[in-house]
Amino acid sequence: MVTYVAFCANDELIVTASTDRSIIRWTTASGERIGKPLIHRQSINGVSVSADGTVIMSSTRSDSLCRWDAISAELIWKSAPKERSWLSNIWTNNNCTKIATWANMFDTITWWRTEPGGLILESSTLRRSADVTACAFDLNHGVAAVGLANGGVAVCDIYE
Repeated sequence: MVTYVAFCANDELIVTASTDRSIIRWTTASGERIGKPLIHRQSINGVSVSADGTVIMSSTRSDSLCRWDAISAELIWKSAPKERSWLSNIWTNNNCTKIATWANMFDTITWWRTEPGGLILESSTLRRSADVTACAFDLNHGVAAVGLANGGVAVCDIYE
């Protein structure tokens, strides 16, 4: 069963994550699979793809962030957050050098900065109160929107 879907900004690629722990690449034009699946050892909790379709980022229930070469289907690197958090979602900027993850189980939002090759340069974690119910990020512009249990929303600059 497909649980996450991400479009590539160039409109040529769709990436899906499924309950069988696979990430599959699809052509937008024909809907056909591309190459072999990318396989995780744990459940996948989020997937994102770079604007040019060359990089796929995924987050897993085992708290790992994974960076994949979307062309060769090879794992470039795998890293775990600073503490156990059960990552819920992942967002990236156009070239996957800025990453945001949300762990709703522990109300943690983590920002990651990598170099183009994927090496993690830095990360920082923000803990919010339990009233956070949803998150969305625009990492190209450095903005986060956080949904609150009281029905409100908070917007903040995440790079300051």
